[in-house]
Amino acid sequence: MTEFTLSRAAIHAATGWQYHRIRTLIEKPYRLDSRFDPSGPKGGGRTERFRLGDILARARTKRAFTESMALELIAADAAYRKGDQQ
Repeated sequence: MTEFTLSRAAIHAATGWQYHRIRTLIEKPYRLDSRFDPSGPKGGGRTERFRLGDILARARTKRAFTESMALELIAADAAYRKGDQQ
């Protein structure tokens, strides 16, 4: 759980939450650590990624978060680690 694997798009797909709620999850009460994917040979394409453990810890404090959302986040993490990058 120390790898940076979850993108904002993966969090949105797993939870169904909109941009503002995801941004609040990441930013408050302090910004979570993140890393960017390296740029491609033509530049651009940098995706910001977060740790699964950090996202799960923050999301579980939210009332609307369910265990099925947690399972989808874990599945997205596993897919990224396997190589089916999003």
